[in-house]
Amino acid sequence: MTDNHNRASQIADGVRAWLANDGDLLERSVDSTVADGLFPRHDVLHMVEQIRQTVTEPALTQWLERLERLEQQEQQDQQDQLEQQQEQQQQQEQQQQQEQQGQQLQQDRKFRNAPRGTAKKVLCLHAGNLPMVGLQDVIAVLLSGGIYHGKLSRNDPWLLDGLLRLLRERLPGQFGGWAVNMENLPAAEADDVLFAGSQASVDTVSQRIRELNLARPDARFLPRTARLSMARIQKAQTGSASVWSDLAEAMLRYEGAGCRSVAVVVSDMELKDAAEPLSKAAKVFLRNNPPAGERLPVVRWWRSYLRSVGKKVHDIGTQIVVDDPEMTGREGIICWVKGDDNELIRMARRFGPQLQSVYFPDDAGVSAALGGVDEIRPEPLSVAQAPPIDWQPDGIDVLSWLTE
Repeated sequence: MTDNHNRASQIADGVRAWLANDGDLLERSVDSTVADGLFPRHDVLHMVEQIRQTVTEPALTQWLERLERLEQQEQQDQQDQLEQQQEQQQQQEQQQQQEQQGQQLQQDRKFRNAPRGTAKKVLCLHAGNLPMVGLQDVIAVLLSGGIYHGKLSRNDPWLLDGLLRLLRERLPGQFGGWAVNMENLPAAEADDVLFAGSQASVDTVSQRIRELNLARPDARFLPRTARLSMARIQKAQTGSASVWSDLAEAMLRYEGAGCRSVAVVVSDMELKDAAEPLSKAAKVFLRNNPPAGERLPVVRWWRSYLRSVGKKVHDIGTQIVVDDPEMTGREGIICWVKGDDNELIRMARRFGPQLQSVYFPDDAGVSAALGGVDEIRPEPLSVAQAPPIDWQPDGIDVLSWLTE
């Protein structure tokens, strides 16, 4: 674990230098991002503060140690399986199997423990829907001991670039280069590729990067497919103002553009009863975080139509909240669904891989009815837009995936 701890320390040091505006990189990249109209300043500063709170050496070490525990458990399971087989065979056969198993365990060791010269090359195609949205992938590649190659988004070309420069100073052997245009990347012949997109887009993406010699013919691909998140709000939990403020931020931060943004609420309350406290919380949030643009024309059209047919519609920033479950998944529309745990399960299974997380107020336990539902990955509502660095997009630990 020594090398892993050293990498965690160097990564944390690079992040600290970036946050301290070393070389004016942070200030210049924030100003350029805002001046180019890519993201509003308050969203950029929110992301910067989130990084300050979550990308620390203890957090990175904890992520590595969790992976180490999982690996040890896997090896123990393999050993237990071997012992069960050995009990059914003669002593000579047992000895042969032990030798074979020992060889296999050596072959299956995670590449983060591999000798120098065998580090994987990893190509990251970064999304641009949120500022610094690709940071977790960068850190996971570096923590794993891999060599980072990156295609920055045209919608976010400045912020990550500054941090990458400082990280490269500390881990020069783990960088193969990055660029905004894929055509400007040097031939990487990457072993793994991380990108945001549906499973259906894998063939198109893989064909293009292989045409540019950016990945090996047998490269693995990990697409991020989730598009939205849900919240479970019970009337009995709404006595605290923090529940409403947390819910408003989960809906409104980044104007609902991220997969962690709440697009569906399942509650035992009607929308008409939730409208007033939600509106108050939204006004407080929007006072400090005004929308960057106007409401989309298609959202305005749906607002008029739904009201004309008697549906409840509530304005919240550039988005609208409606009480029609059939509107779920549409851009700029948040659905308030009256229902119990069974309705929550039905909605979660309806979205399938498009659903990222289901949020519950911090003091609310997850009912036994939801405990065995794979589609429901519970998280506290308060961290919806400020997740820990080791959060799992699509339920997958990217660091674990990279070290398989």
